[in-house]
Amino acid sequence: MTFDEVEYVYINEAEITEVAAMNGRDVPPAIVLNSNDNGFGFFRIDDSSMKHIEENLSKITHQLNKAVVLSQIIIMIRTIKYPATRLPLILK
Repeated sequence: MTFDEVEYVYINEAEITEVAAMNGRDVPPAIVLNSNDNGFGFFRIDDSSMKHIEENLSKITHQLNKAVVLSQIIIMIRTIKYPATRLPLILK
């Protein structure tokens, strides 16, 4: 699995944030927000990205990024945005 890295993207409190560095690129199957845990925020992972994460989380070799994704999923479970019954799909 290969990853492109776009650093220092500032997310404004808005429904949509345009990431200029991604213009002209294909849409990736998922994006790790707050990679390397440099900031803080609550991000809802969309259904398409979540399906990709459920199938590929074990392929993320960077343990901190894996923890960032899992932390966000736990927050989504606590706020009833992701069903806890699907957690085994991620932890397989």
